[in-house]
Amino acid sequence: MLEQFLAALDEDADWVLVPHSNAGLYVPALSQHRRVSAAVFVDARLPERAPSFPMSSAASLAFLADKADENGLLPPWSQWWQDDIAALFPDEETRAQAEQEMRQLPLAYFEDSMDGSFREDLPGAYLAYGDTYKAERGQAALLGWPVATIEGEHLQMVIDPDQTAQTIIKLMQQMDVLPGH
Repeated sequence: MLEQFLAALDEDADWVLVPHSNAGLYVPALSQHRRVSAAVFVDARLPERAPSFPMSSAASLAFLADKADENGLLPPWSQWWQDDIAALFPDEETRAQAEQEMRQLPLAYFEDSMDGSFREDLPGAYLAYGDTYKAERGQAALLGWPVATIEGEHLQMVIDPDQTAQTIIKLMQQMDVLPGH
């Protein structure tokens, strides 16, 4: 997946990364190969301070292993949960569209590790949607990063994209990284 992210990022441009969820783990590797000037983590995992770290915890792997088919493929993300996830979407049409775009990931993706040390010099900020990523939000605050919380669900950017975008811009301004840079 790293190769796909790298292919999408022009080598000659400066980037402010805005990773969501597990994509936060890619920031160190991406910043080693592209000119990354900052990162705003949105309800995301923060990379560990190690040259290599697992993509998933043992508990998460156990949860996912039960869901993999005989070929080692997981169902689309929206089918992982027993709870009704309708609250994550503003309406059924948006949910259906999002589910059409969801890929089946191999369990091996979560069994893998990510290479790349966390860059202490990389300006960062954190936007949380509620308390799901409370520990990461706290870690970001300890790092001295600007932190914001929007009460909502993990896919709040789908429910209220304007509020999310405005909050990300404010965080970028607090880091002195203005949009367009």
